[in-house]
Amino acid sequence: MMDDVNPLEVDIKRLIDTMGELKVDLAAPDLPKWHWKVMERSKEHCKARFTHYSDMLFTVFTQRAWACWQQQIDVDRNPLGWGMDATFHFTCKMRMAIMDEHLAKHLDLSEKDVVAEETRSYDNNQAHAQLAQWLDRKATQYNVSYGISDIEKNYMDYVKKIANFPTQCVQ
Repeated sequence: MMDDVNPLEVDIKRLIDTMGELKVDLAAPDLPKWHWKVMERSKEHCKARFTHYSDMLFTVFTQRAWACWQQQIDVDRNPLGWGMDATFHFTCKMRMAIMDEHLAKHLDLSEKDVVAEETRSYDNNQAHAQLAQWLDRKATQYNVSYGISDIEKNYMDYVKKIANFPTQCVQ
């Protein structure tokens, strides 16, 4: 869990039990008012939603999923880890879900009267460059196309595509 996430309504035992029941490898609570709409609670009142993307702010992994996540880490080419969340489903072939019965909140930086860019401990341009290298490597390694052109290697555009894939609601 990131240090700027508040698990408002998360029953971790119930979340893990639901993961087992639904055979989910990676789960995250929903995040209200988040910029990736896939992370927000569904209007369908789902127990969970199967997805291809989860922002890694508060994430629960099975042991198998965690082992695959660790194998994806490449501190030489991508020390900031940008893009790992967007390629995880495709490279690790794991079942992922947003658990709508659970709620977490990401710290709203505006509440602290600071600008998000000023609080980052890394260079945003460097993160984007690492992301482009990461996606190139993953596409080559797994012989897949992530649906982005050389011109469009922009994290926000790419994640919008993945995060906007349809989700499957489980009641």
